[in-house]
Amino acid sequence: MPPRPRCAAAIALLLLASWLLAPAPPATTAQTSAPPLEQALAAVDDYLQRQVAEQGIVGLAVAVVEGDQPVHARGFGVAGPAGDAVTPQTPFLLASVTKSFTALAVMQLVAAGQIDLQAPVQRYLPWFRVADEDASARITIADLLYHTSGFSTRTGNAPLVRGGADQTTLENYVRALRDVSLDRPPGTRVEYSNTNYRVLGLVVQTLSGEPYPLYLQRHILAPLAMDDSYAIDPSQPARPMALAIDTASGTPRPVPVRMPAYRVPSGGVVASAEDMAHYLVAQSNGGRYGAASVLPSPLVDQMHAIGAPTVPNAGAAMGWFVRTTDGVTTISHNGAVAGHRTFQALLPDVDRAFAVLLTLDVTLPPPNVNAIGRDLSALLRGRPATLAPAEPD
Repeated sequence: MPPRPRCAAAIALLLLASWLLAPAPPATTAQTSAPPLEQALAAVDDYLQRQVAEQGIVGLAVAVVEGDQPVHARGFGVAGPAGDAVTPQTPFLLASVTKSFTALAVMQLVAAGQIDLQAPVQRYLPWFRVADEDASARITIADLLYHTSGFSTRTGNAPLVRGGADQTTLENYVRALRDVSLDRPPGTRVEYSNTNYRVLGLVVQTLSGEPYPLYLQRHILAPLAMDDSYAIDPSQPARPMALAIDTASGTPRPVPVRMPAYRVPSGGVVASAEDMAHYLVAQSNGGRYGAASVLPSPLVDQMHAIGAPTVPNAGAAMGWFVRTTDGVTTISHNGAVAGHRTFQALLPDVDRAFAVLLTLDVTLPPPNVNAIGRDLSALLRGRPATLAPAEPD
């Protein structure tokens, strides 16, 4: 029997909850030296080949970096119904991994003296309102970055504005928040919400004077030589990306991505594995990739630090989540929309990082991308991996 259809809202909540609430891995002695690179990469490729063969993955790409160098980018499977092979240059939808790009854009404006993280959102968007007038004035930029604003997961998944490109703009979405009630007072507890990063996207757009997709292109993607990557602009013709497929009719059909403008800062960046290697080098190397610097090193460190704890030794950073187990820290974020999964992680103890990008057959149970991320983290640390189970239904 085919699986029950699940909306992107439920998928995102399930993935986040499984990451935040999952038990810590079995205790091990903290490892301070990485296994030989060639050995680790061979294990990664073997693992991913098995995942593609056994879990109905249509297309997959992986990027690995070590220190300040990309060391591996490879594609598996096909990029859509036409059967074109996935290559390191094939763009994939990043889904919520996009949030780390939005956080980086915010921190660039912090570096430029245009944003104070502790300032209320109303300093930058004076008309910003939620249903509670007092709470409206208390939500800060930091609250949005750390998901402590009081916006709920439910609000972040609700289509507050509908229609064409003129109706589903970032500003129209943020203005629609005037009727939204918060789940709790600002600054009290982490609750993951796409709304936070949409408001941040509008702050970036407003202060820079550039539409969000153009800002990312000029200030992040171009400096990092991410030539196959872009932020979706629904006012422009669709650009290439790997597509999920639907085989319910027996013939594979593409599943198009619908991405209104208000969703782009929370989930609408598209990038290839090769480009993600450049991005991860900058994240691991104090904001630098080659001769380019997209953020001063102290602000990169601040972006990766826990700003709001969730459980012991874990919590929300800026566009990332952080967990420390037995003295070993992983800084990561996943992404999920129907037919697409992503996972990126920084492994500072072995000076390595990776991203894995997937497209799926939407008629099949999806693989658990958090488990895949944990397994790849283990392999790059020289530890054994287990084949990841499908997501629970």
